[in-house]
Amino acid sequence: MLDLSMPSLQAILAARASLDDPLELYRDAARALRPTAPARADFVDAQCRGEVAEELFGIYREAWDIPEGLPAADDFRRGFLQVFRDDGEPDSRHWFFTSPEARFARSFEFEDGSETVVLEGAWEDLVRALFADGQGDLAALVSPAFGAAEFSSLRKQLVAEDPSLADELSQLSVLRGS
Repeated sequence: MLDLSMPSLQAILAARASLDDPLELYRDAARALRPTAPARADFVDAQCRGEVAEELFGIYREAWDIPEGLPAADDFRRGFLQVFRDDGEPDSRHWFFTSPEARFARSFEFEDGSETVVLEGAWEDLVRALFADGQGDLAALVSPAFGAAEFSSLRKQLVAEDPSLADELSQLSVLRGS
């Protein structure tokens, strides 16, 4: 699992949020990862050279805490998740909402009837768009994109609007550890 406290990973997250994405940030991350996560550093280096590195990804995906079949090696850019293609399974979205790996995503794709919908932006923006002010996926509230105070406020508001949501929001509270 990625340690998001690493300064080089924080720099990548900040650059992705601002849409400024210099290659050197990824090379710095590979150097920082090399002592503790050499396979991940190799994956970052390979993708920085323009390789998909599918074999390396296949060998290490489980160790990197990336679910089988979701996402694929070509969903990564420069060694970090670029595109998340939702398969409609609650566990998949839960992974997207909670995984440190998913925080690097810049695009979220899902099927809506016969249409593919593509959301783009920083991870936090994607999570918030999926929540859509309570009109979308309430499971997004499990995400750290919503701070504890914001979650509490949203929970109260949503239950006041629709008391039948109380149990679902209580379960999300437990999953959040709050």
